[in-house]
Amino acid sequence: MLKERIYGRESGLELLRILAMLGIITMHMFAPLMNVATGRNLYVGVFINTIFNVGVSCFMLVTGYYGIRAKGERFVSLWLTVFFYSVVSYAVIPLVLGEGFSVVSLTKSFLPLAANRYWYMTSFFIIALFSGYIDRMVDGLGREGTRKLLLLLLVVFSAIPTFLYFQVLSDSGKGPVNMFIIYLIGRYLARWVDVDKISVKKTLAALVLLFGSEYVLNISASIFRGIYTGKGGVFAPFARDCSVFTVAAGVLVFVLFKRMKWKSIGVNLLAFPMFGTYLCEGGGKKGTVPFCTAVLFEK
Repeated sequence: MLKERIYGRESGLELLRILAMLGIITMHMFAPLMNVATGRNLYVGVFINTIFNVGVSCFMLVTGYYGIRAKGERFVSLWLTVFFYSVVSYAVIPLVLGEGFSVVSLTKSFLPLAANRYWYMTSFFIIALFSGYIDRMVDGLGREGTRKLLLLLLVVFSAIPTFLYFQVLSDSGKGPVNMFIIYLIGRYLARWVDVDKISVKKTLAALVLLFGSEYVLNISASIFRGIYTGKGGVFAPFARDCSVFTVAAGVLVFVLFKRMKWKSIGVNLLAFPMFGTYLCEGGGKKGTVPFCTAVLFEK
């Protein structure tokens, strides 16, 4: 598998994984400053949220596009990896940050999926569990039926939370429902859309317009909230994972990198070992682990 990933794959999506992972890490690094940002820092913070929060959607789109290989040994390997970093991070973080011992935290570290310690990983395993049935559902519904289902799901769980702010779910898209929608979009693209025939120029133009519009909306929301509450800080409701802006931008970014037809052993090598780095960075608190799913479970 390692040899295939390094020498056999085109590097467009490998580069997307690297950039998306770095973007998410950047968000985590600046997270403590987001609640107090003012002036120039406010504009930078909104930019970071607007651009980089698309990363998780990109990971799930890649997973959805290639599908999930629900083999027992791969699940065991992935679970053991998550378990290892979860326990290690619990052992290291108290030493580094001076946090005290907690029975609750210890228990969560040994049950990272059940405790939702890594929200993306919990969502992924739920989707993987039903992946075979999802494929059967897509086959049964066909192109038109799947398209109508996606539109209905996007209206209820994405459009309404985006433009009315209030949401049926309280996870802002960081949960199995939104990830299922993204996964289903990936399956739809793989089955019925010839991505390689989509215009790169039109896709790039649409992405710039989308990010620009979203940035203006998030800046406006942050300024208006600051005036109303008298507090600073980034407020980016249009950059939430469930936002139609985030979902649409994820699709456009995926298309751009999928269209890249080139190979780089260096890029492929760099992409492969980042799973552990990402888990360490997350520390089980703010982190997610989307990188691994697109690495270990593609068909």
